[in-house]
Amino acid sequence: MVYKIPEMHILDSTSTSLLYILYFIEIIQSLKVAQGFKMV
Repeated sequence: MVYKIPEMHILDSTSTSLLYILYFIEIIQSLKVAQGFKMV
């Protein structure tokens, strides 16, 4: 999934950062599932 953030939202750095953080966390969770929760 690719997130295209409008230019008008660039000024809202906090919301943008939170979006990328949440997206990053989802990737980590997916990796954990793929590894059979070895990291837990």
